[in-house]
Amino acid sequence: MTFLELCQMTAQQSGTIQGVKPTTVVGQVDRLKQVVDFVREAYVDIQNAHRMWRWLNSRFVGQTVAGQREYAATSFTDERTMTPITRFSQWGFKQDGADAGLSSYLTSTGVAEEGPLRWFDVDNFYETQARGTQTPGKPHIYTVGLDGRLLFSPIPDNVYTIRGKYRKSPQLLMADDDVPEMPADFHLLIKDAALTYLEGYDEGPRIPIYRLRMLPNFSMLEAMQLPKVTWGAPLA
Repeated sequence: MTFLELCQMTAQQSGTIQGVKPTTVVGQVDRLKQVVDFVREAYVDIQNAHRMWRWLNSRFVGQTVAGQREYAATSFTDERTMTPITRFSQWGFKQDGADAGLSSYLTSTGVAEEGPLRWFDVDNFYETQARGTQTPGKPHIYTVGLDGRLLFSPIPDNVYTIRGKYRKSPQLLMADDDVPEMPADFHLLIKDAALTYLEGYDEGPRIPIYRLRMLPNFSMLEAMQLPKVTWGAPLA
């Protein structure tokens, strides 16, 4: 469904707008503006409810520059769309909560020699990899700096291709024909959440975000779009 269709359905089912549907999401006022704003806000809240939604997780690829240690997200390309990253939230994580699963290979040699990079905690990285004289080489260690940039050690001595995972920032619905990236089967959750927000606005206190999980089909969305729970390694 488009942003406009979600707003029209929300307005119709709110029971407070008689015979009038928004014909556009742009320039609305009063009650119709509230409808548009709450639909947009509801979708942002759903996206922020979990870090691991599949539709917000993607892969990136990019090349290092000889002599350069630090790289912002804008230095890389989304591997699915092959377009520069414009919506970035954080580097992707494996389920252990630390390693973002990066790999690298010498670009001129090719992907046949691709191998994993080792994760270091940022404090450990600065203590062990960023002191004294640095000898450039093939990166085999990385961390995420306090400003969110990727840091590599050794400092690259050549052009290396880096691949890994990242999480996109929430999609903002702005234009009439914007379509939510979340699975189409669950678009009506956005409408249901927006109706709940309208109800809360009319009655006084704002509905807390945990109420999202009480909406019909939210648990089904979680089951479809979150990583599966697996057993850990043996303790001994």
